[in-house]
Amino acid sequence: DRAGLIYREAQPIAANELALALAAQVRTQPALLVLVSADRDARHGDVLRVLDLARRAGVAQVAFETGTQE
Repeated sequence: DRAGLIYREAQPIAANELALALAAQVRTQPALLVLVSADRDARHGDVLRVLDLARRAGVAQVAFETGTQE
C-alpha cells in the first residue's frame, strides 16, 4: 500500500517475518504459488521487495493477482 506495508492473508506482516513464513511454507510445499496483489498506490520498489523476499525464501512460482480498477 501507499505506506509500504506488507500483508499476508489480509494481515500486516513485517518483511523479515514474511521471509521466514514463506521459507517454512516452501519446505512443506515445494510447489508453493505466491500471489502478489498491490493497490494502485503501492510503490514499485515495495512490490519488488516482496518479490525478492519470495525468491530468497525459495518460492519458484509467483503470479500477480489482477482485478478491475474503478
